[in-house]
Amino acid sequence: MKITERVFGKLNDKDVMAITLENKSGASITATTFGATLLEWSAPDKNGNFANITIGLDNLDDYVNNRPFYGATIGRVAGRIADGKFELNGKKYQLAQNNNGNHLHGGVDGLDTKVWDYKVEEDETEARIIFTYEDPAESNDYPGALSVTVIYTFNDENEWKITYKATTDAPTLYNPTNHVYFNLNGDMEGTILEHDLYVNAEKFVEFNANTIPTGNKVAVDGTPFDFRTPTQTKQETESDHPQTKAVSGLDHPFVLNAGEN
Repeated sequence: MKITERVFGKLNDKDVMAITLENKSGASITATTFGATLLEWSAPDKNGNFANITIGLDNLDDYVNNRPFYGATIGRVAGRIADGKFELNGKKYQLAQNNNGNHLHGGVDGLDTKVWDYKVEEDETEARIIFTYEDPAESNDYPGALSVTVIYTFNDENEWKITYKATTDAPTLYNPTNHVYFNLNGDMEGTILEHDLYVNAEKFVEFNANTIPTGNKVAVDGTPFDFRTPTQTKQETESDHPQTKAVSGLDHPFVLNAGEN
C-alpha cells in the first residue's frame, strides 16, 4: 500500500490535510481531516480505466462555505430529530434547530465541520486512516463529552470500510453515518438513473410531511421502494408515489432483512 499526505488548505490557522491510500492495482481513496470527509475514490471500470466514482469538491473553501455533506462524517446524530427535542433517562433536551425547526445532521456545526486529528497505519494488504475528534459537552446542545474515532480502511480488494467508535462521560445520543454520493459512471455530468440498486429490505420507513420518520414500517411490495432484485434507480424518481414525491426521489431509511423486521 502507498500512503501520501498533502495540505488541502487551512482553517483557523490549522492545516487541513488530504490523505491518499493507494493499493497495488492503482485504485485509491483520498480523505481530508475536515469533517473526516472522503474526497475521492478512484476505481477501475471493466476495461481497467480509472475514474473518480464519488462526488466531491476541488477545494476546502467550497466545503467550508457551502457545507454540502459530500463524503462527510455526519454526527452526532445523522438525519433529522423532530423539533430538535429528545428525552433520555427521564430528562428532556432541546438541540439546535437548523432545518425547518428540526435538528439535522448534528446541528449548525456538526462533526462534518470540524478539523479532525489523524494517524495512518499500513500493512501488506491494507492501509488505514484513523480520524479522532473530541466533541465537548453541550456541543450543539448534546449532553456529555464524546470522544469519536472513525477509521477508513482501504485494501487490495478495492474495498473501503468504515469503522465508528465512541466513548462518552455521560448518557448521550450517537448515531453517525457517512454522507457519500456515488456516480459509478465516473462522469459527473451524467446521472445515476440507470444505475442498478439492490437493497435487501422488505420494509421502508414512512416520512411525514416534514420528512420526519413516522415510525411506520411499510412493506416495499408494489411500491417504488422494492429493490430486492437489482432495479434501476429511476424507478424512484419517475414514480408518483406520495412518499417519493415528498422528497423528489429516494431519501428514506430501509429496514434491512439482517435487522429487525
